[in-house]
Amino acid sequence: MEKIKIITDSASDVTADAIKKYNIEVLPFTIVFPDGSEYLEQVDITYDEFYDKLSKLEDLPTTSQVTAYQFEESLKQFIEEYDSIIIITISSVASNTHQNAVSVVKQLKESGVQTRLEIVDSMTYTGAYGAVVTHMAQMASEGKSTDEILQKGRFMLSHDRVYAVIDDLKYLKKSGRIKPLTFTLGSLLDIKPIITVEDGLVAQFDKVRGVKKAAGKIIELAKKESADGSDMIIFVGHSTDNGTYASFYKRMQEEFPKAEFVEGRIGSTIGVHCGTGVIVICMIKKC
Repeated sequence: MEKIKIITDSASDVTADAIKKYNIEVLPFTIVFPDGSEYLEQVDITYDEFYDKLSKLEDLPTTSQVTAYQFEESLKQFIEEYDSIIIITISSVASNTHQNAVSVVKQLKESGVQTRLEIVDSMTYTGAYGAVVTHMAQMASEGKSTDEILQKGRFMLSHDRVYAVIDDLKYLKKSGRIKPLTFTLGSLLDIKPIITVEDGLVAQFDKVRGVKKAAGKIIELAKKESADGSDMIIFVGHSTDNGTYASFYKRMQEEFPKAEFVEGRIGSTIGVHCGTGVIVICMIKKC
């Protein structure tokens, strides 16, 4: 049986339980706040601490990619111990994290490393690939081969849909993604953008008045992907709870009684742009 290590980045928002259960290696993004302070995501700062600081800022923090050095140091730890190492990264369209992994793996292969090194570009964000990472790590723990894991993981990543409701437009305004006039009108009319992922980038999908209607809209969209969730892993996550998340999650479970649910938090990679009160669902086809 192959001994296989799964590595990902912290933008995947893999749950703490999955990390511990399947021994997943998670390389952290760096969060840089306007005062110059830096934190490694989920190492130096928790989700709650991040959103508490974010809510008090006039200027937005930034996130810095997982560096080639981080990948190199991580791989060096596991090369002698594992037969195969699979790295799954955030969308290459949005971050150089993937390219950093590619460059390090290329160098290691050229140096004669015998361990099989594979990289998967998720072309997506947050739990849309975090849930797939978890599933791949579970397969590894069950003794599945590297080829089986890669085939299943790539299938799942090519058969997923992401929808998110943005509760507070001020973060989109601060990041320059909407104009001041749009922000003012949207706030007055209680407009909630619904975003999705297209070709590896975040894109606006729709606009709905009121967060409850917006939450209902993404459930409606999810129903188009699966009637009861029997063939789905569904990631449901939030940045902070604006008072609607618990009822939303309960309704999702009622609408998709046969789905495999993964519940998690949305980290800084999405949070710096979308802010507090965000609700995300990721519909991932299992087979």
